[in-house]
Amino acid sequence: RNKTSEVEYVAASFQDYAKTINLTPAEINAAYETRKSNYLQNIVARVLFFKDMNEAAAKQKEVRSSKENAEKAFSRAANQVFKPGDVQEFYKLKNTPLKGISDVFKFKNGFALARIEAVNFTPFAALDAKEKQAIKDQVIGQNKKKYFDEFKAKTTQNLESGQDFTALGRRFGFTFGKTKPLSILPKESAKDQRSEKPLDNLFPQSNKPFFDAAFQKEGSVSKVMEWGENLYRVRVLKLTSPQKQMPAKDREEIAKSLEEREKNRLSTNLRAYTQKKFDVRYEWENIYRLMGIKVPTAPEQE
Repeated sequence: RNKTSEVEYVAASFQDYAKTINLTPAEINAAYETRKSNYLQNIVARVLFFKDMNEAAAKQKEVRSSKENAEKAFSRAANQVFKPGDVQEFYKLKNTPLKGISDVFKFKNGFALARIEAVNFTPFAALDAKEKQAIKDQVIGQNKKKYFDEFKAKTTQNLESGQDFTALGRRFGFTFGKTKPLSILPKESAKDQRSEKPLDNLFPQSNKPFFDAAFQKEGSVSKVMEWGENLYRVRVLKLTSPQKQMPAKDREEIAKSLEEREKNRLSTNLRAYTQKKFDVRYEWENIYRLMGIKVPTAPEQE
């Protein structure tokens, strides 16, 4: 129950592998289009201004019902560029299709009606690194099984290509190291020997296959094993079986027992030596009487 083990490990994660996946332009563009609304840059619209909301609503009804030509109605309206947050009810502009007429929205000290002329988005090339990564993650997530199978096949081959875990880690960019002593009855995740940080993503308490492999014979190396989105191998470096500390009372009793046994042994050896050297003979009748035992009588001769 007190047995512990120290192991060496080398591991690879799918998350790290995903960073090396090269997506095709077609895959990126398709994902960009599905997320395009997240990268809205601005909306260009011709805007009519009204001081009265009812007047604005009436104009909206006329134009939408084609009683008044939209081109004519907005012919003298100036183009306005609206960025997200420029107006409180920006969503009304965002929800209006190209060349469509918006709902009446609050603008400055009055109300407005807009005809959408253009909707501009930030192109993929101009997105920041975080936004580009989000698009890439979307593509990989939608094709997770395909890419994970690729990762598993390639990484298994790499992990099996040698027995020097440090060399494998450095060659392929894998995580490698040694653990602090592990208990055979785990109550927490394994910890890295150098950093002393828990290896929760690799070797949590619930990873039974790892703990089974960690308590094989010293020097044994595991096959490639899988946990979550990680693949790994382990080598058993050292097994120890510390003895439980004996209570002081028990140690005293055992010491007394050993002393008594040694005295008895010496006494027995001395008696045997004396009997042999001096041909000691016992007066058994006297001994029996001294011990209160009835002296046996010899059988009568016929």
